[in-house]
Amino acid sequence: MMKIERDKKMHFVACAAASLLVMVLFRAVGSDVADAALASVLCAISLGVGKEYGDKSSPGNKWDWWDFTADAAGAFAGMIAGCVLWLI
Repeated sequence: MMKIERDKKMHFVACAAASLLVMVLFRAVGSDVADAALASVLCAISLGVGKEYGDKSSPGNKWDWWDFTADAAGAFAGMIAGCVLWLI
């Protein structure tokens, strides 16, 4: 069984939470589902890009595509959770 590193889990959870929050906020102010979904995913992925750019710019650190993959997966998971939450 493959062990997922702790930092990848943190990337996933942080972007999922950000995406869910944006999804709920956009729906709460009256945006339709498609607009809210797009905004939530773009916002969360932007956070991931910013984090990885910061890592790349930091001495002794580098861009990590696996971290970014976890960010993107979390962004989509948060958006899906927001869609499901709104249907309930």
